[in-house]
Formats: sequence, structure tokens, C-alpha cells
Amino acid sequence: MAESYTFDDNLGYMLNRCAAQMAQRFQRELDPYGISLAQWGALLAIHQQGQALPSDVAARVGIDRGATTRLIARMEEKGLVERQANAQDGRSVVLSLTSATRSLMPELIALSKRVNQEALGALPEKDRAALMSTLDRLLQTLSH
Repeated sequence: MAESYTFDDNLGYMLNRCAAQMAQRFQRELDPYGISLAQWGALLAIHQQGQALPSDVAARVGIDRGATTRLIARMEEKGLVERQANAQDGRSVVLSLTSATRSLMPELIALSKRVNQEALGALPEKDRAALMSTLDRLLQTLSH
């Protein structure tokens, strides 16, 4: 008889389902602001660095160069980000948040924190820390 193997035994499936549920929940929070999940990731990447190269955004969000170019163009059209010539390399641009977006970031970060806390709320504090540490190790292992 074949060994039992279900979706619940599959790490990739479980992680993907959790990620999908988190994404749906957070997207509902972002909808009133007209911001997509990909745009949120780019905004946070730029916010954390103050300024960012498009390649930094691509690496952080996990999308290719073409998708990053389109994402940045949509964000620029919405007035979320600005492009400036890169002082160190005139062939490239540096991205920064517009003043309106900088003012909005504390509110968006609070939304993100709340969604994360709601998801982790069912776990005891020590399990939350262990989960985040374990996921970090998995990401590091899988990205090599």
C-alpha cells in the first residue's frame, strides 16, 4: 500500500496557502489607497533605504527588470515615487518616495503590522519568534 501523503504534509503547499491568505487580507487593506501588493513592496524597499535603484526594488520584491520598469512607471503615474538621475552613475536612476507617499508610509506600515499581528495572534509569543526565525532560515537556504 502506498504511503499516505496529503497537502498538509507538503511545506510548499502550506507556505503558499498562508502567503495567499496573507496577501488577500493585506490587499483588502491596501485597496482604499489604490496600492497593489507589488507597489507596497516597492514602497517599503524605497522607504527603508531612503532612495533605491530599480535593481534594489526588483531584488526585494522578487520580480524581473521588465516587470520592475512597468511597476515603477505605474507608481510614478500615481504620484507615489519620483525618479532622479543617479549622481554616481548618470546612466541609471534613483527612486524616492514623493512627499505625499512619505507622509502616508506610517499609516501603511501600521496596516501591515496589524495584518501580521492578526495572523500571528493565534500563536504564543515564543512560537511567533520561532516561526519568523525558521522562515528566515528557510529563505536563506532556498535562495542559495
